[in-house]
Amino acid sequence: MSSTSAEIKLLHADLHTEQESEPQRKSIWVSSLSNFSVQYNFSVVAIALKVMASDYEQTSWIKQLLKATVFAGAITGQLVMGYVGDLLGRNKAMAITIALAGIGALASALFAWGDDWAVYGIIAASRFILGVGVGGVYPLSATKAAEESETMDLQKRNLRVSLAFFWQTPGAIAPYIVTLILIFIVPSDEAQW
Repeated sequence: MSSTSAEIKLLHADLHTEQESEPQRKSIWVSSLSNFSVQYNFSVVAIALKVMASDYEQTSWIKQLLKATVFAGAITGQLVMGYVGDLLGRNKAMAITIALAGIGALASALFAWGDDWAVYGIIAASRFILGVGVGGVYPLSATKAAEESETMDLQKRNLRVSLAFFWQTPGAIAPYIVTLILIFIVPSDEAQW
């Protein structure tokens, strides 16, 4: 075993032997779930477009636009929400980012009806709002995880931040797992892609 992996195991053990306060536990869970949500929402659009293809005409540029709007929103969120966190405080800014992500996700699911152009317009606008929310998670969750660790040990702080960002990987995989489960639960002749 290398010295680096041994050091990581010791740090991990230290994190679990120290008594964490309720705000510390809440902070790491909020940061972790927010990062899970980031990757989930980045990944799910490809599946949604595949499912929608049978009902709505899709040109290449529409698919690319719908995929890109969330990233344009994420860049905006990264630039704006870190500053909002400095102005209003990390917790209020994190609540705003989570609310924006939720509003964007719900709007794209609930308000997308009409002809092809109306559906894609609503989805694009909703994905931009969602992107601002999930983009704001990046600076805020890293800052919250580090600042609320209540330790001056840089290795422990960095480990908390990495634990929060670890959840992006399961978030990227989850939409595909959910889709597979839904395909088996709700069999359909049209679900054969």
